[in-house]
Amino acid sequence: MDITACFYLTLTTLLIMVYFVFAGEEDCLAQYRRDGPILCFDCLSFSNIDNYCGDPFNETTKGVKTTLCNGYCVKWVRNVRPGVVRYQRTCSNNLTITMNINAVCIAESRPRTGNICFCEKAKCNAGTSLKPETHVRSLMTFLILIILLTCFR
Repeated sequence: MDITACFYLTLTTLLIMVYFVFAGEEDCLAQYRRDGPILCFDCLSFSNIDNYCGDPFNETTKGVKTTLCNGYCVKWVRNVRPGVVRYQRTCSNNLTITMNINAVCIAESRPRTGNICFCEKAKCNAGTSLKPETHVRSLMTFLILIILLTCFR
């Protein structure tokens, strides 16, 4: 494959990747919904005591409630001590946090302590997997790497 074809193939792949990264994104610094409230699951439990809020999540379990939310739905998983995990699903408006909220998952700064995920669709804090867009981004990154390795051998 000649260098011009490689350049255009890589550029096209990058443009497609940029489209998927930014397509449908809203203002990530918004703390409150502009399109009305959504319904989020609301529960808190520990893995060693009546873990009704943990994974795998069952929304019909006693103790799981829903709440109307003007922010983002949240799933917060935290290792509080060896063998004990704290699971919380709620609305971002119910938390006292000093950061801008994005519709993403964030690992806590201390190693192996947990992560917090924010999402913006009704009852989306039930999930345990990555958003489909994340898989597309990973695939596109892999394709770019393969193209570059093939072109510049």
